[in-house]
Amino acid sequence: MIMRRSFFAFAFVAIAAFVLPLTVAAQGVPKGCVSCHTGDRVVPKMLAKIPGHPNVANLIKSVPDGCLMCHKAGAPKAPTLMKAIHTVHHIPLATASTTAADVKGSCLNCHIVTDSTISIKKAPRNW
Repeated sequence: MIMRRSFFAFAFVAIAAFVLPLTVAAQGVPKGCVSCHTGDRVVPKMLAKIPGHPNVANLIKSVPDGCLMCHKAGAPKAPTLMKAIHTVHHIPLATASTTAADVKGSCLNCHIVTDSTISIKKAPRNW
């Protein structure tokens, strides 16, 4: 079982690192959140739809880093950023056996995947 999980994890990283970045570049999501959240869908306007969410338009300078002031592990009132983002975008959290096909490549809208790391795309706010 451990060998099978290791193989799937390796396969996911290999596919993501070499094939899927081309797909993401074609989709035009080089900056993560701010690439999709434009016009009437900028982050503060979307957050205003969440009952009780504070207005963060003037507080956040960079996305998603600015969100971490409240959405960090152990925060008393807000879920972690990872849980909040995956939930609102209907994306299951990845496991060792998750494949790119399981999430239709959507990981790469927000994440940068190399042969050894997975990180989050960051950009200055666009509002």
